[in-house]
Amino acid sequence: MSDSTGIILVNFISLPYTYSAQLSIDEGYPSTLLNEVDPLPIKIKVKSTNFPHVIETMITKQAIELVRRCCQGRDPVQALQMSNPIRAPRGFVMPAGEDRSARITRDTIKDLERDRETLLKMKKLKDVDQAKQAHNHKAALNSTKERKDARRELNKLAHKEIERDDELEKKMSQAEIDRAKLETGWQDDGDPVPSLLPTVNFLIDSIVKFQQGTCPVCNEMVLPKNPEDLKRLFEKSPEGAKKTAEEKKARKEMKKKRPVRCYCNCWYHAGCLEAYMTEPPFGGTCQGTCSGGPVHHPDYPEDKRILERTWNSKQARLREMEDAMLFL
Repeated sequence: MSDSTGIILVNFISLPYTYSAQLSIDEGYPSTLLNEVDPLPIKIKVKSTNFPHVIETMITKQAIELVRRCCQGRDPVQALQMSNPIRAPRGFVMPAGEDRSARITRDTIKDLERDRETLLKMKKLKDVDQAKQAHNHKAALNSTKERKDARRELNKLAHKEIERDDELEKKMSQAEIDRAKLETGWQDDGDPVPSLLPTVNFLIDSIVKFQQGTCPVCNEMVLPKNPEDLKRLFEKSPEGAKKTAEEKKARKEMKKKRPVRCYCNCWYHAGCLEAYMTEPPFGGTCQGTCSGGPVHHPDYPEDKRILERTWNSKQARLREMEDAMLFL
């Protein structure tokens, strides 16, 4: 690191894979003094890596986007989610690190007790207003003044509950707006948040843990031991090149080992993800190192009914072929 130039050289090594980059820190960090259209307090420049260009670009671009979101005032957890290059599934996606389960707190218990007391009080007031005499079911048990006071108090309680419900609804609506902003990447100007540590942690997770990670379906290493084998998985066939049936089959089988990242940031083998998403039970909870959310990738429909129909059609064709073979 150079204090005079603000340049940090980082080397992430998880043999046999490496990733070296130069981080240039702006003088105005965590903001920037540069007068640019989209200023960044940290400039990231890859110096060398043996990852394929597709993977290196995905990692680097997300790191840059993470810096930009933090500069806009986003919390690092939100910034990380919003920087994800994979399109989010429909509906709200819970931010990483936020508790997904409902929790009973002291405030929750107090609200429940208050609701219970209010309901009991309203029931008693209704009884005062509607109670009848035992020997004459048409005559009121309580005096006109008592019944009038009970109705007045009942109306006050009802209005208070309506106001309380309106206030709660406003809070819930604002929460939904905040969630929608988070999901769509809405930019709210805020004080810049330091982004150096979140960026370095992201690069560690994306490179070191990625190299050591296993496919959640087959539990085998996601990356091959030889970086050259990984690059071959992403190589495109030369245009016009003729291949034999065996070569095409071998190429198809090889592509099944290509690493694919899902929205939850877990990496799968392409073939494993294909089987997991297109065969019963058609996806489900991720068994990887994430927080256990649903597996989502934009290459596959979010509606399970579409996957089920496709599967049923495929099985019907196979049965027809088997029946046809019986007559040969």
